[in-house]
Amino acid sequence: MPDGNMAVHDIGRNAVEVYTPAGEPVRRVIMPISVGWIKGFAALPGGGFVLSGGVFGNGHAIHQFDELGGYLHSWGEAMEAEDMMARFVGTGGALDVLPDGSLLYSRAAPHEIVRYQLPTSGSVAPSGRTIVSIGGLLESPGDDVLLKTTDENGVSYTTFRVWYPQSRGVFLMADGAILNVITHSNEDPELRHTIWQLFSPSGDLEAEARTDGVMYQPWFQCSNGDILASRHDVLGVTSLVRLRVNFNGGSSG
Repeated sequence: MPDGNMAVHDIGRNAVEVYTPAGEPVRRVIMPISVGWIKGFAALPGGGFVLSGGVFGNGHAIHQFDELGGYLHSWGEAMEAEDMMARFVGTGGALDVLPDGSLLYSRAAPHEIVRYQLPTSGSVAPSGRTIVSIGGLLESPGDDVLLKTTDENGVSYTTFRVWYPQSRGVFLMADGAILNVITHSNEDPELRHTIWQLFSPSGDLEAEARTDGVMYQPWFQCSNGDILASRHDVLGVTSLVRLRVNFNGGSSG
């Protein structure tokens, strides 16, 4: 945050928790609307916040709030699906705020990376420029994210299939390149994997690496470019790791 504090989004409380660098609580910012299946969160240089995910009755993917939690506006297309719940589950993607105050958005599916220039007035919608668009890499699953079944007692219920590849992290590197992190879950742990893509500032794919049997959930980029992430292995063990990205030898923790 611009004042040096840290902001963490609390899904359970539908709020942003602000802490000092030492971890002491500063304040809690309550969100006036509920964003579900959140795929991205960022604190803006001006003190506000952005969340990416689904909102019932709102056909957009990115939602902006001021420093007090006041809702400003939404933009970005929701996932294409006939069922409202499917759109809610599949909408959104990773976010990253750049030093100049602009916003990187990596859409979960279909795959594209957009850079938005945020206006000084929160009431004006931002303008976006697509940096990366790779057709066929991450097709939108549409209504297939919903699985409607009936149990042995004849009771119908709906579960969610989110095994399709999703962009879960996007970061601007020191040399201007863009790191995009794609996680691909699977019911079989050994088939889960993470794809690391490095794009040039103009959007050309420069390098790609894959870690099989392991899924990473990126959370934060450190000041030296390292990535703080959760690591989920084939045994179901989750650990917090700090990764140094090296496409000559893969990513190292």
